[in-house]
Amino acid sequence: MSLSFFFKNFPAVLTLINILLKNIIMDGEVSAFIKASKNPRYEGKWIVILNNKVVFSGKAGELKKGMNNIRKKHPHAVPLIAKVPKKIAQIV
Repeated sequence: MSLSFFFKNFPAVLTLINILLKNIIMDGEVSAFIKASKNPRYEGKWIVILNNKVVFSGKAGELKKGMNNIRKKHPHAVPLIAKVPKKIAQIV
């Protein structure tokens, strides 16, 4: 595939990329993480997202206990575990 093909079909390529991103990367868990990262309640904490919802939030020491409880309730589910960064002041 050459670059000329890419540039001739640029709108179609963008549409394909958009479809792939929506289906693979921007899954419900990722959009739930983006929403949670905007909530000041989760700043600097670890969160566990399952079925597009935050099911646990806490510090690193509490994460293992929280995950054990989640595994008991949902043994076959694969949760998304992420740390929400703290907000930093930016001088523009």
